Amino acid sequence: MQTPSYFPILSQAIQALKQGDLPETERLCREILNAHSTAHETMQVLATVVAKDGRGEEAIELLKRAVAIEARPEYLNTLGEIQRTMGLHSDALLSLQKALRINPKYTKAYFNLGKTLKGIDAHGDAEKAFREVIRFNPKHSRAYLNLGQVLQMQGYMEQAVKNYEHALRLSPDDANTLSIVAAQYDQANRPDESRDLVDRGLAIDPDHPGLTLLYAKLERRKGEYVQSLERLESLLKRKQDAVDYPGFMNEVGMLHDLNGDADAAFKAFERAAEVMRGISTMLSIDMEAFPKRIDLLRESITPSSTAAWAALPELDDGYADPVFLVGFPCSGTTLLSRIINRHSTIKSVEEKHVIQVLVRQLTVEKSYPSCLATLSAEDVAAL
Repeated sequence: MQTPSYFPILSQAIQALKQGDLPETERLCREILNAHSTAHETMQVLATVVAKDGRGEEAIELLKRAVAIEARPEYLNTLGEIQRTMGLHSDALLSLQKALRINPKYTKAYFNLGKTLKGIDAHGDAEKAFREVIRFNPKHSRAYLNLGQVLQMQGYMEQAVKNYEHALRLSPDDANTLSIVAAQYDQANRPDESRDLVDRGLAIDPDHPGLTLLYAKLERRKGEYVQSLERLESLLKRKQDAVDYPGFMNEVGMLHDLNGDADAAFKAFERAAEVMRGISTMLSIDMEAFPKRIDLLRESITPSSTAAWAALPELDDGYADPVFLVGFPCSGTTLLSRIINRHSTIKSVEEKHVIQVLVRQLTVEKSYPSCLATLSAEDVAAL
């Protein structure tokens, strides 16, 4: 088959993309498509560029055009990956499954399939997808990393740790891997292991926002509020885009509040809210899902169903009974907990991602929330 005449220009575009020159890559790709409207290889490259620029819908249309011309698995994989990042999980699953029907050994598609399934809490199926990646490519460190995460989400911490350790052996000098594993250990209440990984990661990349954020959290928990805040603000001066790292400005606001500067705290929380709104928009999060979930709870939890609940077991631990403050994301629970925490006789603890874990434990045999009606005393004690 004769090589298309536009390939030399496409090679220049790919080189520009590798160098991070998105405007030049887009210019070259559009030059090709103006002259060759069916250049499907160019459509994939251009789709990658416009997706990086935040134009996800345009990227999806380009890839659909490319697939219509020639249904290559790499086009479908890129399409599925972009659909996933936009929160279009059902569409992403269809694209990735089609890619795998064309090439059943396509590890990139299996990897993106696993991430998509993980994003919709289908952890068992996600686990299978990541294991397929590892079967075809035993040196895929990110597959071990993601497999560890879904195992941890299912409550299999020992297995999760083994996969984290394998990922770290394969990528010992990758700051992102160290940051992710450190965050998982932190979430699992393993602070010493988390701190060791944070130290290793910062020695490699002193300006990594995720690692810096974790270090600051560890300092805050020891009561080193001023030092923790200085660390974060120092990074913001050196690396201004750290402001957009999820959770970064929320931590800054929390530390300003703990240091008694309410005005600075409020400004930081406002910026954190802007970041979260941007993420919600980018992921096309259905904001109606939360009210629908409330309606489902109202329908399922009735006086007759709660009458079957077992009494809360007595906890003879010397502490007053805890009060649980729960709510949906970005609904004000963090702010309310901070206000309550200012009281001299009240101590609030950090937010914990426990709701999803509890739901997974409760829904082994029955669906949620109907499973709440049959909790035994042993169930309540375990929870």
